[in-house]
Formats: sequence, C-alpha cells, structure tokens
Amino acid sequence: MASGDQQTSFAENQRGLFGYLVTDKTSEVRLRVSPLELIGSNRSFQKHVEVHADKSGVTMEKIRSGELQLAIFPTEILRIDIGSDSPPAPLFRGAPLTSEASVTKPFMEDLLQSMSDYLLRSVHPNGRMMYVYYPSRGEEDTSRNNSIRQWMATRALIHTARWSPTLQRIQAIEQNIQYNLATTYREQGDFGWIEENGKIKLGAIALAAMTLRDYAGVIDYSETRQKLCRTVRSMWRDSGRFRTFLAPADRDDCHNFYPGEALLLWADLLDESMDKSLLDCFSRSFYFYGDWHRVNRNPAFVPWHTMAYAKLWDRLPDQKLVDAIFEMNDWLLGVQQWDDAPYEDCRGRFYAPDRPFGPPHASSTAVYLEGLAEAFRIARLTGDQARQVAYRRAILRGLRSLAQLTYKGDLDMCFHAKRKRLLGGVRTCEYNNVIRVDNVQHSIMAILSVLSIFDAADWNWIT
Repeated sequence: MASGDQQTSFAENQRGLFGYLVTDKTSEVRLRVSPLELIGSNRSFQKHVEVHADKSGVTMEKIRSGELQLAIFPTEILRIDIGSDSPPAPLFRGAPLTSEASVTKPFMEDLLQSMSDYLLRSVHPNGRMMYVYYPSRGEEDTSRNNSIRQWMATRALIHTARWSPTLQRIQAIEQNIQYNLATTYREQGDFGWIEENGKIKLGAIALAAMTLRDYAGVIDYSETRQKLCRTVRSMWRDSGRFRTFLAPADRDDCHNFYPGEALLLWADLLDESMDKSLLDCFSRSFYFYGDWHRVNRNPAFVPWHTMAYAKLWDRLPDQKLVDAIFEMNDWLLGVQQWDDAPYEDCRGRFYAPDRPFGPPHASSTAVYLEGLAEAFRIARLTGDQARQVAYRRAILRGLRSLAQLTYKGDLDMCFHAKRKRLLGGVRTCEYNNVIRVDNVQHSIMAILSVLSIFDAADWNWIT
C-alpha cells in the first residue's frame, strides 16, 4: 500500500484487516504484525509499535521520517485445524461472519442462553457484578464501574430467571441486589437514592426502582422501592423537565437518557395503578421532551421513551403516544448501517459516522432494538403494515450485528487464552473486544423482547 494510504489503514475501523511489515534500508525485516495480533491485543498498530519499540527498534517517528519502510497489505484469515478433515474456516477480523439467514429463533435462543450464562458467571460470590472484562488480558478492570449499568444488569438477571428459572440464577439475583443496595443505596427519611463516587443520578434511581419492582423473590424491598420512587418524583418540575442530577447539584446533562428511564418507571407504576396526578406529570414530560427531542435529535433518546410510551399505551390507548413512537423510530432507522456499512461485519449496527452521536457500540445497537421491538409491536396492534415491515427488517439486521459481536464458540475466540470466560460475552464493536456489562445486558433484554413479540413468520428474513 502506498505511503499516502497508510493513515487510512491506521484508523480504528481498519484494525484486524491489514498486515504490517517494517523493513530497514537493507530490506531486513524489523517488525511483522498480523491482523490477529492487533485484534487479540486490542491495540492499534501505533500502540503495538510503541509496546515493542525496545525489542524491535521500530518507532513511528522512524517510519514517518523514511528511516524505516512500512508496507501495509490486506489479508485473508483462515482457521485450519491440523489433523482434521474439516475445511479451512474463513474468518473476518478473527471471527466468522454471521449471515442474515442464520438469524433464526433457535439461533437467537441459543445466543440468549450463552449471554445469560455469561451474566450469571459475572456475579462474584459476594454479589458484585463484574463491570468490564478485557479478553486481551484475560482479566477484569476493578477500577471502573457504573451504577446505572449495574442496576440494568441486575434487572436483566431477573428477566433471564423468568425466561429460564434456575436456583443458581435466583441465588445470584439475591446476592447481587443485596450487594448493590449495600454499596450504592442511601436514604434519609422518606427518600432513597443511588450514590456512586459522590454522584446521584436520576437514571440510577429510576433503574434501581424498576429493578426492585421486577424482583419477585422472598425479600420485601417495597419500602426501598417506594423511597426511590419518591425521589424520582421530587426531581420532576412542573414544566415536565426532570432534574437529572441531585449531586453534583450544578449538573444538568444526560437528558437523552435519564428522563426516558424515569418515564419508563412511571409507566410501570401507572400500569399498577392509574394515579391521575402521576399521569399528569407523565403527560407534561411527554410534551416537554417531545419538543426537546425535535430540537436535540439523538438516537439515545429513542428507546427509553419508546418503551415508556408503549407501556402506557397498553393501559391508556392514545394516538399521540403512537404518533410519537413512530416519529422517533422512523427517524432512528436512518442511523442503522446496512448497504452503507464499511465492512461486512458492521452490517446491522446503529452508527452515524457523519453525525455527533458517538462511536459504534454494542450496547447502543442493543438498546435501540429494545425500543424497536416495542415500536414493531405497536405497529402490529395498530395495523400499520408498512412500519411492521420496516421495523422488523431493522430488528433482524440489528440482531445480526449483535450475533457478530458475541463470543459464540471456538471460532470466535481462537486467539484468546481464557475462552470459557468469554463465551456469551459481547464485544464493544467489531474492532474493540472489550466486554462491558451493558453490552451483554442490553443484548439480553433486546432478544427477550423480540422473542416475546415475534411470531414464527417474523423470523423469515426480509431483504
């Protein structure tokens, strides 16, 4: 590859596609780097050079100055089992490509089982849930954590136990809830909240309350849940806007996330009892955030509000809720990549490289599918055939993306040492193998939603 093209091949989304050969002026090879080395180590070429500089004598400065020559070439990767009659298996970025045709109900049920088992293995004996795991190092990162994602993972554990109840899952849920409450729950008088490193977030409080509502075990957490719900209500304003942080008191961001999570909690509460005062609060927020979203379009806003509106619509059918769901999700479809995906393994993910919505991420694609599943359900119930087709296609494509990112078997992890630990884990993106708990949690919730909503015919692939 010409030197002018080298910078393109240093881009993150090129990782795992190219081989690199560094030679000196006598053509002596100073450094060889295979694509699997970069995928397995989760490093860019530049970082690989930096790590091996002492041993190889290669630096990026020497390459850029012309002292050393760099050749970059495309590669094909084949898995060959010595002594086996099996034909060579083609790999793309170290994993087999997931075809559209493979996205069937049995396939997704198997995937769900693997993901559920991964989440269960992530609960330590003391109840702590592993937050981040680095396949490249074969270890977790205990320095990182996020209380919102932890409570979402607990909620996913509860839903997997409903889907496939086992004593081990039930015990893990009990231990995990108790650990989360002991380490993050605080209360004063009639109010309770979730606190982490001095931060008190609306989203964490709402998701903890939702999790305890979904819990149906032997311990009574109703008082704790009520205190969390009171705090969420106290963070609401007459305009319909939510205060997103209690601490730091001057923070007022994350409106694409936390208010939708709070409204989903309220939709759950309204499903239990149609409290007119709470319904009025919900209605004011519906109008406030509908206007806000049209000015501040962001895909992160869509799934939480979709799930909240769909939940309320089940109890209180209102065309305004349907119109909002369709408006949001019609727009969201434009963020999904398919024919415009840069590579085959990227097809089906939600990512807009030309818009400031953040990098591609498995957890993003998965949570969008949670919302789209509800949008599809509402389209079916209201007889909107065109949207059923559009949303179903997007869901199947998104499931293909999640399957591509999941460690499903030996072929997906042939270049990692601790393979048992990885099975069912979901990589962050095609070229970043870090497994974060919400990658798995959102994928579980998305698949559970689709399995509960799709009929047998819905699994027939639509091109």
